[in-house]
Amino acid sequence: MHALVRRILPLAFGLLLFLVALPVFAEGSLQGMEQVAEHALAARQRMMQQGATAGDVDAFLAFCTDNLVYEDPVVNMKIEGRNQIREGMLGFLGLSRNARMVKTKRIAVPNIVVFDLVVSFQEKQDSAWKTTTRRQMTILEFEGSKIRRLADYWAR
Repeated sequence: MHALVRRILPLAFGLLLFLVALPVFAEGSLQGMEQVAEHALAARQRMMQQGATAGDVDAFLAFCTDNLVYEDPVVNMKIEGRNQIREGMLGFLGLSRNARMVKTKRIAVPNIVVFDLVVSFQEKQDSAWKTTTRRQMTILEFEGSKIRRLADYWAR
């Protein structure tokens, strides 16, 4: 076998193997990301129940990076940092109950999962409970296997 062919053949074979395996690795990480997104959504729903605790907030935040960014463009809110977001979430504990997040659609592409949701809950206003139902688009942006950005879009 010619010397040049002996050097190029292993490189070509390695490149071919890499190109064949790449979609398999990408698909596996996409599925993992989708699972994290599903678990995080369930944890958010638990945080919206009347008996939710700081442990429920921490269970949700375990899916997130330390530099998490939360955005709610509808009310022009942006909070940066997991600790600041935790403090904000703790302030809402017990103010809602009977929460349900029903997925109508999920779209996943590398580093992003988008949920189309129907969100319903009762929220405490003064001493009465008011029922709210809304359509919501939630975007989860990932850094590796953790959520680095969470954005909620909904109609007033």
